[in-house]
Amino acid sequence: MIPAVPAGTYTLYAQLPGYIPSYSDSSRSTQYLGAGNGSSESSTVHVSGNEITNVNVVINKGAAISGKVSYNDGQPASGITVVALALQIGGSLSQNQATNLVSETNDQGKFRIAGLATGLYTLKITIPSSGRKFYKAVYLGGVDNMASARQIEVTAPDQVNDIEVELPASSNLLTR
Repeated sequence: MIPAVPAGTYTLYAQLPGYIPSYSDSSRSTQYLGAGNGSSESSTVHVSGNEITNVNVVINKGAAISGKVSYNDGQPASGITVVALALQIGGSLSQNQATNLVSETNDQGKFRIAGLATGLYTLKITIPSSGRKFYKAVYLGGVDNMASARQIEVTAPDQVNDIEVELPASSNLLTR
């Protein structure tokens, strides 16, 4: 219950880790919020006077991508940033940056990105150079450009497991 809400019109949204967030911001993509992709919904509420209003905001379990990042010498790559980039049909980057979710690899090089809406994604792996001042981006498939990256199709609430990402040995990384 939210006490002492002034009269007016409000849009409610909900967010929970692993679930597809519902957004009230009109700049969010309707494709992301639209029916049929496992997305969640926001609710508009009209409050007047001292009435009590019950509202249900539906959030749905999202899809997940998990896997491991390692160097080509077999060593796990810890502390690496992995971003799931939402793609449009045809493979171009979605204009809706709200669908891009981030994870960091653990000490075993493992990552898990949850809360994804049904759709097409690729992974962008950001590798810090020595001193962590410069970064190199590598896309799924070991390529340095998104157009050539491998794509992953996910369906909420399913999980795509065992994605393997191999990076060049850390001494061979070039910065851009």
